[in-house]
Amino acid sequence: MFYLNKKAIKEDLPVSRYDVRKFTEFSENTYIIETSYFYKELIKLPLSGITKVRGEQNKPWLISYRIYKTEEMWDILAEYNQLISIFQFTEGLELKYPSLSDVEQLYFSINSKEFRNRTT
Repeated sequence: MFYLNKKAIKEDLPVSRYDVRKFTEFSENTYIIETSYFYKELIKLPLSGITKVRGEQNKPWLISYRIYKTEEMWDILAEYNQLISIFQFTEGLELKYPSLSDVEQLYFSINSKEFRNRTT
């Protein structure tokens, strides 16, 4: 199981807290979500609400902002709803979403697991 991509965190490129690069392995020009502990646990988080795409077609970062007040969580919405392309965010599509506090709790538990793995 893959926890944190330390290389992505240390790169000079800006990486947001929930950037897919932090939680996935990178191989053959693609991110491998299937081995990610974060994404495996993300889809198990309880449902916090349901919303519809309305005027944000193909712009999931705007839906992320509407729900979480940040554009950075659009890939969380995509994975939680098993969408693989921004073009699947079509007008009227119902989207489920977890609470921000549940996502943050998962994030901090991964950091804790990674720390324990380094110190044992």
